[in-house]
Amino acid sequence: MSVMLLLFSAGRLGLVLGEPTGVEFYIPSGKNNIDFQLGFSYPFCYFGVFGGYEFDIMDFGNITPEFKNFKLYLKPGICGELMWWIGRYHDFLLVGPTGRIGLKLDYDKYQFFIETGPIIFVIMDFYIVGGGVIGIRF
Repeated sequence: MSVMLLLFSAGRLGLVLGEPTGVEFYIPSGKNNIDFQLGFSYPFCYFGVFGGYEFDIMDFGNITPEFKNFKLYLKPGICGELMWWIGRYHDFLLVGPTGRIGLKLDYDKYQFFIETGPIIFVIMDFYIVGGGVIGIRF
């Protein structure tokens, strides 16, 4: 229980628009972070869940001081979708790995970000789709 309280007290909430569209819980820890996204998935008949481990690969502040707040990152993770509307022809549960690349900007106490990458669904069906989000963390 105390571990959960520690994680929630150290985390940041955010809003995401894309794949999925919803809310985000972000646990920062220096250059390596844990990220969870939860919401509706395109075409809005799926409930989408994403979890990933983010690590910074480039700090643009090392190139020039004007870009000190920009960072490039990689985020391998796992993605899942659960159908809540059965009128579609797709399978009701999809799970698979994903790898995203993104850019984040720290501005005051907010963090703006954009990320994209492929999702390879391997459970219940096999297909590859593109995914990504734009968002803000508070």
